[in-house]
Formats: sequence, structure tokens, C-alpha cells
Amino acid sequence: MKDVFGLIISGTEDQELRDLTMMRSIAAVPIAGRYRVIDFYLSNLVNSGIHNVGVITYRNYHSLMDHISGGVEWDLSRKRDGLFILPPMSQHTNHNGFYSGTAEAINGVKSYISRCAQNTCLLHTNCRTIFNTNYSQAYEYHKSSGADITMMYGIPGNKTEPPSKGEAMISVDESGAVTDVFPGRTYKKSDYISMDTYFINKDLLLRLVDDCVMRGGTDFIRDIIIPSLGKLNVKGFYYTEPSYKIDTLERYFKASLAFLDTGIRNSLIDGSGPVYTKVKDEVPARYSKSSRVANSLVSDGCYIEGSIENSLLFRGVQVARGAVIKNCIIMQESQIQANAVLENVILDKKCTILRGRRMVGTENHPMIVAKGSTI
Repeated sequence: MKDVFGLIISGTEDQELRDLTMMRSIAAVPIAGRYRVIDFYLSNLVNSGIHNVGVITYRNYHSLMDHISGGVEWDLSRKRDGLFILPPMSQHTNHNGFYSGTAEAINGVKSYISRCAQNTCLLHTNCRTIFNTNYSQAYEYHKSSGADITMMYGIPGNKTEPPSKGEAMISVDESGAVTDVFPGRTYKKSDYISMDTYFINKDLLLRLVDDCVMRGGTDFIRDIIIPSLGKLNVKGFYYTEPSYKIDTLERYFKASLAFLDTGIRNSLIDGSGPVYTKVKDEVPARYSKSSRVANSLVSDGCYIEGSIENSLLFRGVQVARGAVIKNCIIMQESQIQANAVLENVILDKKCTILRGRRMVGTENHPMIVAKGSTI
């Protein structure tokens, strides 16, 4: 895929993820014990032989920049091509320097797109889907079908969760042509779900974005894809491997716990290639004689004295004697003191749960504690 470059929009405002995206973009949200969401997108591109990647940032992008840095872990620190972090600046001053939609974001980085030596753009308009793939098959379908635009779509493992406001469902006919797109519609049994991933010729992309901006449009799906149906050859590529949407708090919670399943974890972490992430040197996890751990992922640097069941613990978490954790996601360097009880809870980084505290959510409505909080 030497004629393809990748372009990732790291995320607009994701209010449905609440505290998880209060201080970071959705691309920088931690997942699966040691990864960030952006790791899956960068790894998929690199494993597909794509080594020219632009990442469009938005508000609260410092965490994202700290994580991906120069792209060394993904072999994107290169003299030619490589990783390009594109600032979130809009050409429209009425938006206070930030873009107001995905089409406007692309319009703000036209100079980068024009400079790319590759002629085909693999565009991710958001980082709301976790999946592991090699894009070669989708790219071959795009070329052989003669499509102007190819949309990847599928049925994520957590389709039963309510859709987010910005999610797009699509209809596809027997020939593979996309016949309709329904942004924000509730699910029907016949619906497929867009993976926010598109193959498109870069010159066509620039032309469509120019036309969209001149008409006052800002959104890629609403103002470019939908008006193009019937005018351009828009095809759909059906992705059949496991994928998970993480665009609401409930979906993020269910997708994270899905990594406890060995088959799903192997498919998402090592399916079509390994998922790379920022390397950190940590000592192995330690367990005292009083600890009890069942069906959980415990990362390096953790110290466990209490009881853990069906949970994911990120690096450096400390669980004191007598503490009970069940169906929880505990992020990096959090501390759970003695005799605290947590069930169906998401703790962001560096949280402290004091001795004897009790927090209980439900599977469909997990509790969440913001980064750095003490309860």
C-alpha cells in the first residue's frame, strides 16, 4: 500500500464519554490496561505498510502528543514521510481557532494533503472504534470496484448498547453500493454501522472539501458523504472481524471488559498484527499472600493485597488489604485503600479511594471518577 497515506482526526468533543474526555481527546483515552485508543489506529496503518500518517489534533491534545511523540514506537520516526502532528487551527476565525466539524478539520490541513506523495487517502474521521486489521483487502476492493469513495462498515460487538448522537448507520445494496446514510438514527436490525473509515483519492477529497466549505458545511458525513450518494460511486466494505464502539461511557465500559475474554483480546491485540504503544519500564506486578485475583488483567507496577474480580488494572495501581474490586477499570497510579469496595466503577488516572469507602454502579450505568480525584 505504498500509494496510500493515513489521515486521523483525533476526535471532536465527545461529551457522552464525560470525564474520560474532559482533559483529553478520545484518541488518548486509555484502554485494555496499557494502551491508548490511538495505538490501534497507528498500528493498523503501520501493519498495512502505510508510513505517512497525519494526526489532526483538537482541544486537550497535550496527553495525545505526549503519548505518540515522534512516532518511534510505531516506526514512524523517519526522514521520509513518518508521523505528522497537525495543529487544530481553523481558517475560520469565528471558531476561536478551532475547527467546528470534521470537514473543516480536513480543510485546515490541505497543505499537508497536497504535499503527500501518495495519491490515496485512508481517512479516519474519528477514533471511536477499536479494531485490529490489515487494510490491504479493503484497499484492493476499493481499487477493483472503481469506487470514488469506499466506506468501511460492520456490526460492533457492543451494538446492543445505545448509539451515540454522532454515529452513522448505513444501507448497502447487493452490489455493495452505499444507498443511504443515517447519522444519529436509532438502530434497526437491518442497519450496518459506519466505522468512520474511508478510502478516497486525495484530489477528489480536496475538491469535495473545498466545495463543502464554500457551501458553509463543516461535517464530513452530513455535508460531503450524504450529498455524494447518487452522484459519486460510493461503495461499502464489510468488516467482519471483532470491533467495539467506545463513543459513550457505557460502550467504553463494556468494550474494556470484553478484553477479559481471551478470544476477543487475542483478536484485538494480535489479530492482523501487534498493537504497539509507548514503552514504559515498570517492575512486574506483585501480589501479597492476602490477595485474591480472578479473571482480571493486571499491568506492570501494580501491588495487590486485596481482592480483584473481572477487572482491568493499569500500570502502578495499588490495592490495599481488605479492598474489594469487581467489574472495574482502574487506571494508572490509582490507589484503593484498605476495605474499600468498588463495583462497576471506572477510575481515571491517579485517583485515591479512601479507607472503607464504597462505590457501586451497575453494568449499564457504571460510576466514573475524574482524573486525580480523592473519594
